[in-house]
Amino acid sequence: MDTLLQEREQLDQERLTLLAKTETPDFTEADATRANEVIMRMGEITNIVEKRDNASKALRAAGLGQPVADKTQDDEVIKRFIGGLGERFVQSDAYKAFMEQNPLGRDGKPVAIKSDLLGGWVAKAEDDPDPLSTAAGGAIVYDRMQGIVDLTYGKKPKLLDFITKGKTKSSYLEYRQLLQVAAAAAVVKEGETKPLSELTTGTANAAAHVVADGIKVTNQELADDGVLVALLNSILARNLWNKLEDLVLNGTGTNEPRGILNTTGVLNQAFDTNIVKTIRRAITHLEDTSNTEASLVLLNPRDAEELDLLQDDQGRYYSNGPFGSGPSTIWGIPRATSSKITRGTALLGDLASVHLLERDGLKIEAFNQNEDDARNNLTYIRAEARELLLIREPARLLVATIAE
Repeated sequence: MDTLLQEREQLDQERLTLLAKTETPDFTEADATRANEVIMRMGEITNIVEKRDNASKALRAAGLGQPVADKTQDDEVIKRFIGGLGERFVQSDAYKAFMEQNPLGRDGKPVAIKSDLLGGWVAKAEDDPDPLSTAAGGAIVYDRMQGIVDLTYGKKPKLLDFITKGKTKSSYLEYRQLLQVAAAAAVVKEGETKPLSELTTGTANAAAHVVADGIKVTNQELADDGVLVALLNSILARNLWNKLEDLVLNGTGTNEPRGILNTTGVLNQAFDTNIVKTIRRAITHLEDTSNTEASLVLLNPRDAEELDLLQDDQGRYYSNGPFGSGPSTIWGIPRATSSKITRGTALLGDLASVHLLERDGLKIEAFNQNEDDARNNLTYIRAEARELLLIREPARLLVATIAE
């Protein structure tokens, strides 16, 4: 047996043992450390095996005089499937085959529909012939330019709109984080020694993680593609995006990615008098410390409410007021809300320094979980994607305490 695959099997057994132990009081700090080591090593092995397999395929093709493909199967699938979760599922070959065999549904019998390789989900769809169309069911997230408040689209800004999204072929990465910048730029006379800026860096790691959710539907719903599209594009998609936002902010780093709020090197700003003054202090702190222009101020909805309700001595709102339709900003910077950030805390900075990379494209499966589901004409639909989260430049992010 391949020694790498054998090692991976052994590590997987250890992973299952540690996973079971997390549900008991016996789980120790040493177990947590070992769990991270197991995850990292499994990712490394997967990386090596994938690279080896890809090299083998390329070498075989070259030997037969066949051109090595520049595009992956996933690239081709992206062209076919542009839309939300629902559109991609009902357009998949697996769902179409199921409906051909069961045009009126499949009551009381086993159901198994596996639709994978449904293209990019977190990563922006490629080759879209109409990128500004609103008919894509939420698949397209338009780019926001730093310093620009977009009045064309009425969509409220969200945290995930501002981070960098893309794709990766790695299941595990060690990468360099920029923790601090000491700029030394200066005017230099001819022949004098040139200055050298000091960059404080550190090594971090990112392991692929699966984000998944599922819901049960009746077999009548399963047989109606319109009902499925609406259901998947609303409830299931919303749940997945909410979980991703939570991981980007609060991931612990144990059996899940490490989020912004738990990353070493992120700047801090203490409370100063009130929320407005504190945020202004934070903006200056970012500019002074890492030459960073904030692209977003993220607040808990309760804190955003307090900000909206601020009034002068005449009872006039400082903000747009209840009937205003202008942009939601503070000190000229777009602001957004998230229930995933603790009340009394604000996140500011260049969110483009946070990278969410898609390892595997969208997969959607539908099946009967047990005999009772089959007897009650219920089917479980599950959607999942596999991602890597990199906090590339913690020094360009800041967490401010905005309440006493």
